[in-house]
Amino acid sequence: MVPTDGMKLTLGDTTLTLYVTPGHTPGTLSTLVPLKDGNQRHLGYILGGRGAEMADYGVPYFPDMATAMRTWIASIKRFHDIAQKAGADVFLSIHPQHDKTFDKLTALRFRKPGAPHPWIELAKREVSMGKKLAILLIPAVALTLALAGGFAPAAVQAAVAQKGNENRKTVWDGVFTAVQAERGRDAYAVHCVSCHADDLRGMAGPALKGQEFMDKWREDSVKSLFTFIQTNMPQRARSSLSEKTYVDIVAHILAVNMFPAGSEELSTDALGSIQIVGKDGPAPIPEFALIEVVGCLAQGSNALWTLTNVTAPVRTRNQEGATAAELQASAARPLGTGTFRLVYVDSLRQGLSAQKR
Repeated sequence: MVPTDGMKLTLGDTTLTLYVTPGHTPGTLSTLVPLKDGNQRHLGYILGGRGAEMADYGVPYFPDMATAMRTWIASIKRFHDIAQKAGADVFLSIHPQHDKTFDKLTALRFRKPGAPHPWIELAKREVSMGKKLAILLIPAVALTLALAGGFAPAAVQAAVAQKGNENRKTVWDGVFTAVQAERGRDAYAVHCVSCHADDLRGMAGPALKGQEFMDKWREDSVKSLFTFIQTNMPQRARSSLSEKTYVDIVAHILAVNMFPAGSEELSTDALGSIQIVGKDGPAPIPEFALIEVVGCLAQGSNALWTLTNVTAPVRTRNQEGATAAELQASAARPLGTGTFRLVYVDSLRQGLSAQKR
C-alpha cells in the first residue's frame, strides 16, 4: 500500500483518513480518527513525527536541516488546517508526554457519570488558550529560543523591522567601492564560479543573487553572510582564503545584487553594523527563518509552557543553541510585551525547571 493524501483505511468498524506530512521523515503520515464517547461522536487527529529530522541511523532524509525544518513546519500548518476544517476536537499524541496521556488515563479511570471526558476537556481548554496566545513551534535543532520565524506575529515582526533602523547602515548606503567589487569579481572567478556560476545564478551551489538570495539573507547583517562564506567556502578548501579576499567577494556579491557602490571599502569592522534589506527597506523576517527572542519561560497548568514578556525577534543562524556569552548578553536586553505558547517542546531535557533558565 502506498498512502496518499485523503486515503481511507478501514480497520474493523473504524475508518481512518491518512495524510502525507513529510518533515520528521519523507514518508511521515498524520491521521484523522473517528471517536465515540458513549453516543457522542468526536474526531481525533494524530500528527505524525515529533520534529524535523535531516537524517537518522545514517540514512539521509533531506539535503540539510533548513530544508527538513521548512518541510516539517509546512506539514504541521497544513495538517492543522485540515483538522480544523474537518472539525477535529481531540489531539492524540504519538508521545504520551505531549498530551499527558497517563494523567488522562487515570482521570478516565475515576471519571464520574456525566463528567467531561479528560481528552475532550483538555482540548477545549487548549482551544480557548490558543485564541489568546500566539503559538510557536520549537524544533529540536533550535531549542534555545531559536524559533520558527513564520510563527512570529506580524505586529511583533514589524516592531523589529523598525527598531533602530534610523541609526543602522544598510546595503543601500554605499558600503563598498567599485574597485573592491572588481577585486572580488576576480577572486570569485577563481574560487567560486564552478559551483555558483559566473553570473551567480547558482549551479551545484545555491544562487547568490535574486529573490532566493535575498530571502535567505535579508533582515540580517552582512557579517552573517561573510561568516558563512569564510567558514564554509571554497567547499574543498574551507577558510583557506585571506580575510581581505573574503570581504572582496562579499562586495562583489552585493554589487551583482545591484546594491550601490560608495566611497569607502567594506571592512571587517563594519560588517556587523550593516543590514541586508530589500529595496523597500526593512520587512518582516521571512517564514521558516530561525529567530532569537528573549522572554520569561514558565510552565502552567496541564504542563503547558509559555514564554511571556517576549522581545521582538531577530534573525539568527545559530542552530546549536546559545553560548554562555550570548545568554549573559541576553539577560541585559529589556523585555518585551509578547506572549507565546510553546508546543512540541519534547526535546527539553527531563527535570527542566523554568526557574533555572
